[in-house]
Amino acid sequence: MGSKMFKTEHNPGAEMYFADSSSKDKNGMSYIVGRLQICNDEMLDPANHLRAAMFVIDRVACELINAGLKNGKVPRASYILDLTDLEARFQSEWGGTGFGEDIKKEHKKNKKVWKPVNSIPCGVEEHVGQKPHLPSHYSLQSGLPCLKEAMRMLTTYYPELLETIYFYNPPWWFHPIFGIFSMWAKKDTRRKFGFVKKGSRSEKFWTIDAEQLSKDFGGRGVTNGGDQFVKRAIEKYDSEVT
Repeated sequence: MGSKMFKTEHNPGAEMYFADSSSKDKNGMSYIVGRLQICNDEMLDPANHLRAAMFVIDRVACELINAGLKNGKVPRASYILDLTDLEARFQSEWGGTGFGEDIKKEHKKNKKVWKPVNSIPCGVEEHVGQKPHLPSHYSLQSGLPCLKEAMRMLTTYYPELLETIYFYNPPWWFHPIFGIFSMWAKKDTRRKFGFVKKGSRSEKFWTIDAEQLSKDFGGRGVTNGGDQFVKRAIEKYDSEVT
């Protein structure tokens, strides 16, 4: 199922930049890791992106519910969003941008492919990709409108799913954007936001042990490898029975 949600040939414009980290938090639960810079907003299709994004969240939610805790409470997940700039020679293979040197060519060919369908009224077009959660997502704009809808869906369908959201190495331009979308979050959710500067001690990620924290963030765990963490996540999702 991961391939159907992430890959351009199945879900064009998904531009997924976050996924299962392949590591565990202190509760033994998977946590999410993301790298914003591997997403190309110009190529993003909001409907397809939200469909893939909620798939990732849903897989985490299912794991948490199935596990539970001895006290009867459902554990919560953590999310690390890496805001570090990409290396100058970086070529994405598996993440949002994908296709390495041919990224622009491939995305222009696949992005928002619309085709008329003979079986429906004249003038109506079919959207290529996975069907969205809501019909309104077809006309949703990328950028802040898409982010706002993602926040609404997360807090409505998965309330209290996340324990902590770490924003790693945020650049200056991120803070104004953060000021906007944080207003869309509930007060309890805003308390879960945390900023971690590059070079900080691994203890700043208080819900994750250093052995399970990526070397990218100062831990001793597996490296994210640019966008290789997305490849690992796709393989995990594909192996699961859904």
